[in-house]
Amino acid sequence: MLYIHENGWLLFVVSEGLTWVLVFFFLLSRYWLRFDRLSQMWLFFIVGINIFQILLGGIDFYFTGEISFFQIVIVLFITYACTLGSSDFARLDRFIKRKFDRRSKRHNRSDTQVELKEELTYRCLLLLLHTSAFGVMHMIWFVIDRFHYENFTDFTYSIIGSWFGPINYDLLASPLYFMLSYTWSIVLLFDLMIVFGYIASVSLANGCKRAL
Repeated sequence: MLYIHENGWLLFVVSEGLTWVLVFFFLLSRYWLRFDRLSQMWLFFIVGINIFQILLGGIDFYFTGEISFFQIVIVLFITYACTLGSSDFARLDRFIKRKFDRRSKRHNRSDTQVELKEELTYRCLLLLLHTSAFGVMHMIWFVIDRFHYENFTDFTYSIIGSWFGPINYDLLASPLYFMLSYTWSIVLLFDLMIVFGYIASVSLANGCKRAL
């Protein structure tokens, strides 16, 4: 266990890379080779890797006795895999299935437009909930640390400034707040980029439809 703890980051990166390799094998077995049972085996291995990543976080907590940035990253990755990641994977699965389907191009294009609009609506709702939760969390954080600041604006400038410079831990009730804010901000930005990607896809699909 000590070896696993000392090499936690390396094992996590390798396991995450292996996950994407197994996803490729899953798609290859499912659609190119047409081996359904083999594709199910790859899914089983993917789930096993996710469990291994959870164990990495548990082992790190066992040795450190406190919540660390490494554990937060693992929780975020696992949370994504169980929520948005599963829907992204399902969408990728449907997209590749259409490529191997023998239906007409017009029917495929119509299905794609409908799915893109439905997914865009779903993503916008998730982004709204995500942003609201992010704002509420920082308001609670401000209440906890308010004895250091005169108003919420000063608090916001201090936190955002800490993202790009040295962290003044004396201004924080707990460094964990900053690590959570920093990591969560990256995830929120990634979520926003995904929504913009869907908006661009819907606009492109509508443009192609008008051109026809």
